[in-house]
Amino acid sequence: MKFFEDVCFKDYAKLFLVIADFNPESKMLYERIGYVEVGCIPNLYKLGVTECLMMKSRK
Repeated sequence: MKFFEDVCFKDYAKLFLVIADFNPESKMLYERIGYVEVGCIPNLYKLGVTECLMMKSRK
């Protein structure tokens, strides 16, 4: 993940990803490395599943 962020932050000030609401462990992992929840998208990939939109800004 660090390699991905290092490459992307050369060109972009913010990175985004989505985490399904049934995967709280992944959400906690991304929060520990600096991502914050900026929104929720219900039914994005599957009916009845809400995706949490996460964002990290370049420092």
